[in-house]
Amino acid sequence: MVAQTEKRLALVIGNANYDKDELKNPVNDALLIAKTLKKLGFDVILDTNIVSKREFVKRVSEFGERRSNYNVGFVYYAGHGVQVNNENYLLPTKEDFNSEYDVQDYAVSVQKIMRYLTSSTSEVNVLILDACRNNPFESNWNESTRSLGKSGSGLAKMPPPTGSLIAFSTDAGNVAIDGEGKYSIYCESLSKNMLLPNTSLDQIFRNVRADVIKATGGNQKPIEASQLTGDAFYLITKKDYNKIEVKSLKKRADEACKEGNKKEALENYKILEIYLKANLDKFDKSFLREVYVNMGGIYLELQSSDEIKANKYYEEQKKIDMWDENAYRTYIQIIYKSLNNAANSFLNARNLFDEQNLDDKKLKEDYSEVCYKYLRSQSYLDYEAGRIDDDLFIKEIKKLNKFNSENFGNKDYRTACSYYLTGIFSKDSDPLNSYQNLVKSSQILSKSKYNKDEILDYSMTLNLVYPYKWSIMAFNSLLKDAFGDDNFIDKNKAKEVASFLKLNIHNNVDSLYTIHYKIIEDGINISKSNNNQDMEGMLLASVEFAHTFPIIFNATGDIDYETYKKCALSAIKYRRNILKFSDDYTDHIRMLHNNVITYRNLYYVTDTNEIDALKKMREVIYDLNAKSIKLSYEKNNISYFLYSINQYLQQYYYNIDFYSYTDLQDKLNKVDLLFGDIIQLYRKEDKPGQLGQYIEWMDMLFNEKMLQENEINNYNKLKDIYSLLFSEEE
Repeated sequence: MVAQTEKRLALVIGNANYDKDELKNPVNDALLIAKTLKKLGFDVILDTNIVSKREFVKRVSEFGERRSNYNVGFVYYAGHGVQVNNENYLLPTKEDFNSEYDVQDYAVSVQKIMRYLTSSTSEVNVLILDACRNNPFESNWNESTRSLGKSGSGLAKMPPPTGSLIAFSTDAGNVAIDGEGKYSIYCESLSKNMLLPNTSLDQIFRNVRADVIKATGGNQKPIEASQLTGDAFYLITKKDYNKIEVKSLKKRADEACKEGNKKEALENYKILEIYLKANLDKFDKSFLREVYVNMGGIYLELQSSDEIKANKYYEEQKKIDMWDENAYRTYIQIIYKSLNNAANSFLNARNLFDEQNLDDKKLKEDYSEVCYKYLRSQSYLDYEAGRIDDDLFIKEIKKLNKFNSENFGNKDYRTACSYYLTGIFSKDSDPLNSYQNLVKSSQILSKSKYNKDEILDYSMTLNLVYPYKWSIMAFNSLLKDAFGDDNFIDKNKAKEVASFLKLNIHNNVDSLYTIHYKIIEDGINISKSNNNQDMEGMLLASVEFAHTFPIIFNATGDIDYETYKKCALSAIKYRRNILKFSDDYTDHIRMLHNNVITYRNLYYVTDTNEIDALKKMREVIYDLNAKSIKLSYEKNNISYFLYSINQYLQQYYYNIDFYSYTDLQDKLNKVDLLFGDIIQLYRKEDKPGQLGQYIEWMDMLFNEKMLQENEINNYNKLKDIYSLLFSEEE
């Protein structure tokens, strides 16, 4: 048997000889725990029957001064403890506690101890309070100032700081049994379980709880709260297993894993890890590698429970108005705890492969999967921490890319996954390289046969639609460079983008369109075959492509009318399909607005001799705009309503022959009716926004003598109000 190699420090205190209600067991308990801790390699500061607060604090300070020189801090207290206003206090034996104020003045707050455990969050800290005995002083306290509730109400709950575990010998608000024997029931079980080899700290306290509940018939229930980080901590490990015992441990771990008992499986795998790491000369390292892979898989499955815990913690902190930077850091530690363990497990597994001797197909498959899972899980962690090293990750994933291509070929899902990951990693630093890798990934998936469960198992999180969606998004990011800061097309920039795309992707514009249209259709079809998984995301990327692509190549004179029209109608179709996934009326209005713009752009590139086509488009534009005005007016959505009106005024200004003046009057009357609400909205926002656009369009209509007297008079009144509220400076 050997204890682990960390430097360990313990403070052990047992107070029993109180003047009032002397206790029988705390000194014995403290001596037993001190003896146990010494066996486990702890340096122990032991004291019993501390008479005063001064002496008590002196011992606590001694522990605090030495704590920073140790990896593990452990505090055990047995004796009387009370809570006042939900703060816990430990009682010296010879102070007088006639009131709660005496407790606050002459007892020792547990917080004084916790500050020494809080300061070392990257290490292991344990505080055990076997102090929930009956409070004999409470009966003397003034009832009017009492905050404890009924007699014997025990200690209050305490949230542990990160890196710490707090254990109570019984549940908050209850009292523990001092015990009829030499030791308390809790202490005796704790001592026994701490000496069990290869038992994690968490499991020790679970064992103690089971022992105490059984011994007291359920009358005493120990609890603990843990914010320990990193891997499981073991007080003592056994390193002399024989091969039969190792196989038995492996069998138990595998069976627990199959049965869904993740905690038991991890306990056994961790024991195997400890032993195998120390005895690699006796075992094939593939044995330990398999243990790491299995551990990594379990940790990935535990992510969902981490998310639940993190969200619960978030809600609790928000409820008590304690959500701050420290709380956020704790939240991140909780939500990524299992993912961090998974990344470490896969890295350990990867390091046990001999890359020069991967002469077996299964070995190659395992190596590829472990490398991918390590890179994927670690990238999530580094991204969240804001320290992701793109160059290093790209170097590593390119290495895996090469390995997958050489060993599995360019029709295998593993190669598709590594190309995908390369594209994701390089999307900011090298957009073209990102695009090229994402397209390769989507093309492999389109051409190859695969089992989607295999891909999900290999890649952890890869949605089969992602390579297609991200391919289009990467291409869209290249197209964006053709627009100015005002989001309007810049002809010079458009020419630069067109030349770049022709040089690096395809020199034929029709082929550029066809390539990406196929990626879109493949992505949509894959989404359909997977219950419309991420269909909305795929369609949003497709809309941006279909809307932007023709604008750029029309500016350069490289696109024919039929291709432009195909793009425009595709954008309209994709937008309509997006609405199938939304019940929000504002999404419907946005779709109408955007389709007006797309039809209007198509109108401007249509040959003026195509009279029937132009007339049909004007009708469609009018109809779409009328629907958006009607819906936004009915919903009293001022900003969308005014945007729709401005679209209408623009169309009226440029196509006056198509519109009736009666129709214009109807629209302007609606504005008059809502003008009070309009003014309130934009005054609240302290900027004119769409109201300013409305004034500009009305000025243009007025200047071109396109308004009649009644509308002019009404407009002048509205403009006077507008001018008062929004000065020229605004």
